[in-house]
Amino acid sequence: MEYLKTPKQKLILALAVFFSLTIVFSLDSYLDSYNEDQLAIRKIENLLKENCDCEDVSIDMYSKGIQFDTKGNFSTEKVEYVLKNCKYKSLKVEAAKINSILKNEIKDFEEFDSIELNFISEEKHEMVTINNGQIK
Repeated sequence: MEYLKTPKQKLILALAVFFSLTIVFSLDSYLDSYNEDQLAIRKIENLLKENCDCEDVSIDMYSKGIQFDTKGNFSTEKVEYVLKNCKYKSLKVEAAKINSILKNEIKDFEEFDSIELNFISEEKHEMVTINNGQIK
């Protein structure tokens, strides 16, 4: 190799290869993690549809990264669901039921920083937040 005559040139090439491989492996790891997260949030959505008496259940927002809310809470992963026109007697009882189902059905459910359930109807808008498997 005619162009790699000096140790400095060899070092630069080695560093360039190292950093390129680091970026490729980091990106691959991130994409695997993201895909696993997407499967989990879709599974949560399906469980909500199956176990709640609502006209519609949908994902409103999913974010991953460092976040602070208006109350000063910190999270790295947050998912919000909208549950429209649900029939339930007590929000507290419904939230406990949902939390129990999700704990039993979702692997590593307690690792989700924040899951927000927005119950929306013409009469009211109620919200339940589940942080690391605990209703807040």
